[in-house]
Amino acid sequence: MAANKGRTVIKRRYIAEATAQTFHANSDSKVRCVRGPIGSGKSVMCIMELFIRSLEQAPGSDGIRRTRWAIVRNSFPQLKSTTIKTAIDFLTEEVLQITYGSPITGLIKLNLPDGTRVESEWYFLPLDKLVHILLGDNGINIST
Repeated sequence: MAANKGRTVIKRRYIAEATAQTFHANSDSKVRCVRGPIGSGKSVMCIMELFIRSLEQAPGSDGIRRTRWAIVRNSFPQLKSTTIKTAIDFLTEEVLQITYGSPITGLIKLNLPDGTRVESEWYFLPLDKLVHILLGDNGINIST
C-alpha cells in the first residue's frame, strides 16, 4: 500500500493462467462454470472476476458503480476457510469489509481515479443452508 495524494493505493498483481484467461474472456456468458484440483486458482479467479466486473460496471447518474454478487459454496466451513479467506487475502480487509451475520456479507466501497465510486455487495451463501434462504428463513428472498 502507498499513499497517493490523500488516497490509499493498494497494488495487487493478478496474472491469469490459461484457464482463467478463457474464463475471463467469456464474460458475456450468463453462466460460466469451472472445475479443477485443489490449489489450482479457481477461487482467486472467481474473486477477481467479481472484482473486475464491479470495477467495469457502468456508473449510475450519481457516479456510483453498484453491483451485488452471490458466492455459493457447499458448506459454511468451506466458505469461511477457503473462499472468504482467499477473498480477504487477495483483496485485503481494507477493500473487502466482511460482516459475519446471516448471511455473511462483504462490502467494497472504493473511489476510482475517474471520479466514480464502486459500491459492491457480496453475499457468501453456504449451499447446505440455501434452502432456508430460498424459503426466507433468514429474511432474504431470492427470486428470478
